Amino acid sequence: MVETHYSTAFTHILLAGSTLWALKSTFNATEYPYKWIYGTFVPLLVLSILGIFRFGNPQYGHKLRTLYNNILFLSSTLCFPCLATELHLYYGYDGNFALMNIVAAVFPVVCYYVSKKPSDYMSDMSLILSLLFVCYIGYVARNYYALAAALCYAANFFVIGTCGTFADMPAVELFTVGLCFFNWFTARAVKD
Repeated sequence: MVETHYSTAFTHILLAGSTLWALKSTFNATEYPYKWIYGTFVPLLVLSILGIFRFGNPQYGHKLRTLYNNILFLSSTLCFPCLATELHLYYGYDGNFALMNIVAAVFPVVCYYVSKKPSDYMSDMSLILSLLFVCYIGYVARNYYALAAALCYAANFFVIGTCGTFADMPAVELFTVGLCFFNWFTARAVKD
């Protein structure tokens, strides 16, 4: 008997829709001359499309597991630092200081692919650094959508996770729905 995950595929359809909406709403944001925000939304779009095929196709979906897990690692490691960099540059902070978020996020990715061991400690530390920066900028600039995006991503990444169950639901479904809310808060943080 083939096990199906159609509800997980449906949450990935919701994620694809929210990501496309966020991309469309931030595409013409002329007040943001920097395009680091696409580093937030494009990996999530790729993740959602892969998730639709992985969980929606019971016959061949298991063959996409490794690719899906790699994109999940990349998106969970790089998406939020791109938002932090975008907000740093927009609010006039030093460009080198802003790019530190990206460098701190790329380092765990490089270590992961060189050593083939997940470096949870390094990716967690780079994410905490970006979370603190976005919370600070959101508080100082009174951009409460940025604060909400930071809290949503922190709850998604540190509390819910992607493995096992959370509150008697598959964690990957709650994680994906949380990313939908993260997309909405991020698009609003960039637009407002």
